[in-house]
Amino acid sequence: MLALIFNLCIALATCEGGTHFGKWSITQMGLSDSMHGYRAEVESRLLYNEDSDSDHTFERWVVSGECSISSNTSAGTELTCPQGVHDITVILTANIGDDTFSDTKHIRFLDDPYCYRWYAHVDYSDRSNLSLALWITDPENQNSDEERSVAQTPSENSVRLSNLFHLRGVNPMMTEILPQPRDEAQLNGIIYSYLGFWETSVQIDAKLQYVLRVDGNIGVTVNQCFVSSTDIVIAVPKYTSESSVGEGARLTGGQQYSSCQDPCAMHVAVSIRQDVLFTQDGFQTASWMYAQTSLIQDGDQVIDCAFALNNLYVLFESGSMIYLTTNGTFTKIEGIEVQRISSINGRTSCFPTSSSDNNAIIGWNEYRLFIVDVDHITEIVIPDNLVQVTDEDSHVRIMDAAFTTTDASLITVSVCINCSVDLSAVAFLSYSLLTGEWTKLPFWIEEPSLQNFQIKPFTRGVDDLIFWNHNVLFYSELSGASRGVFDVVGSSDRSLNLTDSDKIEDVLVCQSGDIFVQMASGALYLGSIENKVLIQISTLRNNSFLICDLSGSVYSVSCQDGNDTAVQLVARDVNLITALYLVQEDYPCKVVNFEEMSAMKSIYYLDRKEVLSLSSMLVHRSNQHNDIEVSFSPLDSIAVDRHDATTFFQGKRAVNTTIGIRSTAMFPGVDYIRTLVESTGMVTVQMKPMRTGLGCVGQRPMVTHVSVGCPPDRYITVEKPLQCDIEKTYLLPSGSYIDDSGQVGVENQITELDQDEYGCPLLGVHTDTLRPTVHLYDDGILIEEVDADFVVYELQKRTDFTYNATEGMVGCRTAAQSWARMMDSEGNVSPAAWGRHNYIPCFRDDGVPITLSLNSPYEIMNKTGISALQWSEHEIDQLYMFNLRVVDPHYSFCHLETKFAVVVRGTVLGEEPSGNITLFFLVAFAVVTLSMGVASYILFRDKHMEEWKRVQDFDEDDQAELHEDAEELTEKEEERMAMRKQERRSTLRSLIGL
Repeated sequence: MLALIFNLCIALATCEGGTHFGKWSITQMGLSDSMHGYRAEVESRLLYNEDSDSDHTFERWVVSGECSISSNTSAGTELTCPQGVHDITVILTANIGDDTFSDTKHIRFLDDPYCYRWYAHVDYSDRSNLSLALWITDPENQNSDEERSVAQTPSENSVRLSNLFHLRGVNPMMTEILPQPRDEAQLNGIIYSYLGFWETSVQIDAKLQYVLRVDGNIGVTVNQCFVSSTDIVIAVPKYTSESSVGEGARLTGGQQYSSCQDPCAMHVAVSIRQDVLFTQDGFQTASWMYAQTSLIQDGDQVIDCAFALNNLYVLFESGSMIYLTTNGTFTKIEGIEVQRISSINGRTSCFPTSSSDNNAIIGWNEYRLFIVDVDHITEIVIPDNLVQVTDEDSHVRIMDAAFTTTDASLITVSVCINCSVDLSAVAFLSYSLLTGEWTKLPFWIEEPSLQNFQIKPFTRGVDDLIFWNHNVLFYSELSGASRGVFDVVGSSDRSLNLTDSDKIEDVLVCQSGDIFVQMASGALYLGSIENKVLIQISTLRNNSFLICDLSGSVYSVSCQDGNDTAVQLVARDVNLITALYLVQEDYPCKVVNFEEMSAMKSIYYLDRKEVLSLSSMLVHRSNQHNDIEVSFSPLDSIAVDRHDATTFFQGKRAVNTTIGIRSTAMFPGVDYIRTLVESTGMVTVQMKPMRTGLGCVGQRPMVTHVSVGCPPDRYITVEKPLQCDIEKTYLLPSGSYIDDSGQVGVENQITELDQDEYGCPLLGVHTDTLRPTVHLYDDGILIEEVDADFVVYELQKRTDFTYNATEGMVGCRTAAQSWARMMDSEGNVSPAAWGRHNYIPCFRDDGVPITLSLNSPYEIMNKTGISALQWSEHEIDQLYMFNLRVVDPHYSFCHLETKFAVVVRGTVLGEEPSGNITLFFLVAFAVVTLSMGVASYILFRDKHMEEWKRVQDFDEDDQAELHEDAEELTEKEEERMAMRKQERRSTLRSLIGL
């Protein structure tokens, strides 16, 4: 089937003087359902339609030599072309005079069996359980709402198409691509309506970004066409409706155009033109923004905007700033006007960080840099010695600033040095919010003029970025170790501007790795950091800008009258093919296929003991050298193990590369915090073909991010009974605890068990030991039983328990840490005195002979050790409440602790037998049961008939009598239990003197 790279209806340009032309179109010829197979050539229909006010008349068609045409003098005719890009020209003759006019289009013909796609309308009324209507569309026969992706019901053609596929057994299947790749999305059934669509609902977490992939049954066609899989970006509204409509002043812009996009909800964006437009569906719809009149000065215009995690910041020309929260309320940041901030920037990627507040942005003017949050402003001073400013007449001028894409605690700044002289230099600096340290990237650019250099980090390494002046695009990789200039196809000096007045207006870096350069003239260039080549692929409308969505698609947004916007998909691959055809240069692709073999997430979490495995496969021609290149941003405590498997087949070579990423962080027992900071952070991993070529279409590098540190949903819990029926109130005897003054408690106390906090308690007896079983969970999923060292702290400060093992019994070489020793050495009597930050095992052999007795209790427990809790003897049940903490720093980057309770049975009320006694009674019971069984069998033979007769004579009166006896026994048992509880309460009162 024919896939066109241009709109099907192409209007000829209007000439000066008011001359008008008609329209011409090219469409795929309809195929009968009875036809089978796919043709090598694509049959199409050409049609020229003259407008009523047209000044020219159709004369003939001119097609490239490889195409055949039925009649080149007929306005409507049939055309057959082989697959590829071909020139189609229409020749027109003026109605008055002999002037002729020609228009040529370069059309891509593709015999593609996947010519239909899925369409989804999502109802966001319930933000956690979304309702979906799905139908099948033909992109060449959509209505205007379907073309603009705002349709709520299918068009007439889509209804017919969906009905045909449904009758042939097609039902949609949905898989989750982001945030968690999985085989099936959480659907709640699928029902087909003969109104032409399928209905279902899907459960999501409204705080996350989702991409769902819709597929149909394989092998079902209509008109020899399949339905292609389609990615659906779920655009849950992040801000309430008050964000964009309501009473107050309407925000307006000026001559300085700008836009910003929320990295944690990419469908949410703001456009600043003459009007300030706000969207929560990728500009399919947009609305004006309003704010309270009291927050805005008369005539003050918006000049910039920036998104943080939960806020949108808006900067005005006066220097004032307001921020919008997700509940739809604007608030002014007081006192910021005096800083004269002229530009702001937010984070470009959505990654969790523990190093800084995600609700902060960067603000700057020519000479000062700030971190701006909703409640404070912090200036960051650039030291003079960093950029070597020595001349009193020289100074540093800030050009641009941006957060890095891989770690939001780092900021990259471009500065101009010695800007007061003719020959200035541009340097690039990096600042860490975590350590407060500045570093300078190892290069600079000399500029004879004071051109601004703008920067934009791209998704690979910590300090990888692209930057540009008015006409040249530069790159820097590996913290400046690799740097250079992008080549431009058709330009001898790598310059992007075709005229002196043209300049780079904006650069868009998508998560897919594509780089789009938009010129002031409307020319649009496409490139990638892999090839470092730019090629013009299209021309945008005036007053347009670009945005990416979560699936990697790119859209051109142009503002219309009022708050209307026109959104058009930028067809990357087909435009690239056409562009290569136009320049008639050979940019062969050295890749047959490259794909990820593991289900890729946008972000992985790597804990201390874990190994993350990623794999990809490259297929290339065996007569061309190629391989898979693996790169990752530097982190000293990360190790990457690589394994390659190679096979050859039919003149091709396939390479399957698997990498294992693990942490090698080691904690020496001192300066734990610094080691933790240096060992954790965001790592960007990229796997890509070593050689590709500009002609590669659809071949994307595999890029993912690994957060080395504590996974956000990781926790531990103690294995406990699921159900329990126990007393809630217990006695805390005098002499068994330390009071608030630090002395042994001299009074009996009453303590209560909070079952919501501690769960069901473990049960113990004073003759047995107890060691809790600890489980590690991740987002509710059991990972493993914890095998690391842990300690417990009794929260009532009880002293009437100990441990069954001593330091010598477990093999200590030095005195082991304990709560008493740690509180004394740390000067801290709270549970915070002992943890991962200061834990040192006692098994280290320093070569010094053991001279200590090592008879103190060993208070550290683990899964395989012998140390366990041992209880004192009490007459009544005792309640112990513990906080358990993992202290081994090499087990996890997480602070793992939990609470549990233990009820130790008393010797008077409710003591349970010990393990040995229990075993004795079980053996005795088994012997007695066996003997009784043998005797019963002997008696059974003699009394069988007599018993059977008695059962037969058992009448209704006997049954009623038996029922009364059972009720009487139940009442007596309830009375006995009540008396037992009363005895227990009386005992408690007597012991505490009540």
